[in-house]
Formats: sequence, structure tokens, C-alpha cells
Amino acid sequence: MGLSTTRCPTRRKCTHFDDKANRVNTLHRYLDLESDSLTFHVSVPIINVIIVDLFFPLDEVLIDFDDDDVGGAAAAKAKEKTLALKLFVKDVVNVKEDEYVVTIKGTMRYELAMDHVSTGMSFRQVVTAMQHTKECSSLSKLGGINDTIVGQYVCVGIAFALQRIVDLCVDESIWALSLVDDGNTRCDQHFFNLHLRVCYRSVLLNLHLVAIPQFDHHTALNTFNMLVKFLDALYGLWRCKLINVGTDGERTMVGSLNGLMTCMAREAEHHVLRIWCPPHQMDVIVKDNAEMLYDGEWSKQYRCTIVQHMTANANDKLSSDQWWVIAYAIAPAIEEINKTFVMSQSHSLLIVQQESLIQMFIGILVAMFGIIHADDGDEFEMFEQWRIERAELVLYVKDQGSFPKLCYERLDALAQKEVMSQLARYSMFILIGLGNICAERDENNEPLK
Repeated sequence: MGLSTTRCPTRRKCTHFDDKANRVNTLHRYLDLESDSLTFHVSVPIINVIIVDLFFPLDEVLIDFDDDDVGGAAAAKAKEKTLALKLFVKDVVNVKEDEYVVTIKGTMRYELAMDHVSTGMSFRQVVTAMQHTKECSSLSKLGGINDTIVGQYVCVGIAFALQRIVDLCVDESIWALSLVDDGNTRCDQHFFNLHLRVCYRSVLLNLHLVAIPQFDHHTALNTFNMLVKFLDALYGLWRCKLINVGTDGERTMVGSLNGLMTCMAREAEHHVLRIWCPPHQMDVIVKDNAEMLYDGEWSKQYRCTIVQHMTANANDKLSSDQWWVIAYAIAPAIEEINKTFVMSQSHSLLIVQQESLIQMFIGILVAMFGIIHADDGDEFEMFEQWRIERAELVLYVKDQGSFPKLCYERLDALAQKEVMSQLARYSMFILIGLGNICAERDENNEPLK
């Protein structure tokens, strides 16, 4: 007599698992990460040279301290460096002397912390945000984090990102590198920014390579030595692949004898195309010409508030009619300048496209102020080959609204002429400066012809 299906132990075991989902396909696979870990492999030069020597240069940092404080500062910086590098250990399993291994336990905690840092949060803000997340979600695995651990995570993220870039550069599809450098200051600390552009398997990539803190004097030689040290540690073959160096118009960058661009061109094995960033050149030209004028758009927007405040508190310093006429007249030009500057900073634009945007703005400026070629005459404001008819400029000012029109009509004849002269110089100086922008430079860093 055969056994029924319900009474057969083997059959019951088989049917029990028929409606059970694989754990990999369930939500628990992604929530229960206590046993999960991330492993990163990073080359030794990236850690020993870039992270240790460039990001934690003890000697340069101690220069700012007095002799009595050097001992304590040195101990604090040494401890900070030790804690930051705590997660990096030599690879002893595979016996590789040229590699560090980092193991991160708690994948969710690491990824969430890095997501918070990527939004611009400080290390302490990240700790607070993660503590709130832990309390609201009752996820105990997010606990036990402090700002030191967040700093360790950031060091790991930077090192592994640089390693990924190295792995990308050794690909056979990449035969040329383009570097663009710039400097900025944040929280009283100067940083040297380096951008990399490569064509990887027919895809153009724009990468923000690194922002290196500069503790020494910002001379061209110091910057060059730091940059070569970084590139040698990152990718030793950069000299044979470098074909372009781009920078802004800062003097230490573009000196024809010992500027950073010139030194980098000498270091490369092939001819290097030198590029001055067109948006940077545009920014310099606009700022130089704006020093003699005023921030028109802001003044126009808050005119009533400014007048009320100055009338109540400093009536003797109240802005003049001449000031308001100029502020209203240049406001449309500043607005167009801002639009052009933002569009020209797109990472997907080529240099020729940036120059086309600048030429389009020149056309707008010519039409806005009525700039023309004409013979000399008393009815024109003139500079070099450009002319502006005063009658057209007066109509332009009056078209900006009733308030600037009233201010202009209250001026005497001499003041009206002075206002028109300032507006004409402002528009024509910008026009001539933008017309002379040239991205490509020769060996003397002069415009390439």
C-alpha cells in the first residue's frame, strides 16, 4: 500500500520550499548588511605620495606655528595623519608590495556617509545626519560613527577614485591627455584644482582630478614641482601622452619664461597645445571694466530699499542721479554677460563653441548700445575703430524705465555728457576686450595666429 503525499516526509520537504523566494531576491539581502564588506585595492604611490606627502605635509603646516607651539602641533598633525591612514594596510595575502588593501565593514554606513559628504556636508554634519537616520529607521548598523571615521572614509574614497582614473588611463583607447589647472580659496585654504580630459573608447570624459591644498608660496616653481610629483605618483606615462595644457590668465600660470604652462610644455615629450580658458579671459575683462562702474542689476532690484535706508540713515551719502542712470543702463548688459558666462562653462562645449558664444554676445552688445563704425565727429563717443552715437545712447537710457529717465533729465548738460561718456567707454572696452580673446597660444603665450 503506497503512502499518501501528505504523509511522505521527503515529499513534504520538497513542497515546503516550492513557494520560498531565494534570499538574494528578497529585501533582506539589501537591509541585513552586517556581514557585507567592501574591499579596495590602491597602488602604493597614491597613498605614500599623494595622500601622505601632498595632503598631510607636516613641515609646511608647522611653518604657521610659533616655536613654543611646534611640538604640540606636530603631535596633533601626526595623530591626524595616523588616524586618516588607519584603514590602509599592505596586501599580505597576495604578497604584492605595490598595493594597499582597504576593507570597509558596514557597506550601508560607508555609502550613506559618502553620499552625505558629496552634498557638501562637513564631517560633523554627516555624523549628526546619520544619527538622525539611525534613530528614525531603527537601523543599529548605522551607529558607532564619528567625524574621524568619516574622514577615513573620505581618504579611502579619494584614493580609490584616483586608482580608477589610473586604470582608465592605461586603457589602449587613451593615447592623449589634456590637463586644465586652476586655483581657488575655500575657508582660508588655497587649493590647486586639476582637471583631466580624455577620450575613452570614443567617449569624451571631463574629470575633476584633484584639489590639492597648497601650504607653500604660490609661485610657479612650487606649483610645478607639486604638480609633477602628483602626476608621477598617479601615472608615470603622462609625459608621453600630454598634448594640451589649459589654464586661466593668472601671471604665475602663463609666464612665457617660467610660468606653469611653459614648464609643463617643457616637461612633455611632444608638442603641447597651450590654451587660455575663454570664460576666464571673459571674466577678467568684464571685472576690469566694471571697476569704474557699479553693480547695476542688484541696485536696480533693490532701488526702493536702498533709497529708504540711505534717506533715513545717511542722507548725505545718498546715491546721485548720475549713479542711478549708469546702474540702470548697464543692468541689461550684465544680465547678458552672466548668461553667456554660464553657457560657456558647460563641460560638453568645445573651445570653438565657447568662442561662438562670445561672438554672439558681442553682437548683442553692439545692438544694445548702437555701436557702429563711423567717421569722427562731435555727435559720437569714440574709441579706436568703434563709435556710438550720443542720441542713440540717450534713447537707450530713457528706454530703461521712468526712474532712470527722470534721473537723467535732472542732470545738467555737463553731467549728462559725462554719463554718456562712461557708458560708451564701458561698452566699447568690453567689446574690444572680448573681440581679442584667443584660446590658443604660441610658445611665448601670445595669441596664436
